[in-house]
Amino acid sequence: MKFHPDFEKLISDYDFGDFSISGVHFGNGNNYLEKLRDLQTHLSQENLLTFTDQYICIATGDYYSILTNTNTGHIFAFANNIPFDKKICVSQSFSLFIRSLGTAYLFRKEGRGIDFLDIAEQNFGMNSLNFWRETV
Repeated sequence: MKFHPDFEKLISDYDFGDFSISGVHFGNGNNYLEKLRDLQTHLSQENLLTFTDQYICIATGDYYSILTNTNTGHIFAFANNIPFDKKICVSQSFSLFIRSLGTAYLFRKEGRGIDFLDIAEQNFGMNSLNFWRETV
């Protein structure tokens, strides 16, 4: 698998093998690279005609699957009711995505989820808000 440098650096520096935050699950106690392979195999068997090796599934959530574009590093979310070609861009990079999930977590704990959604809209656009609402 080919990875974007931003994604590769973080998964090399930190253990994502058993990491979940704000309802996004990266691993389940296994080797994260094995998890990436399993997620990729599962998605490629879902008959997603437009799914290519340009995208790698990097995490799952209660509702969304999280993808990264291996060329641009952008992070996308899609779900059963969202066609793959209408996937939602939720971050411009993996490192920004992780920081944003952490921020969502802190704002939720402080009862300030609405404030986080204002920040998310400013940084990621109105189209991303359905995803970010799920994190707070």
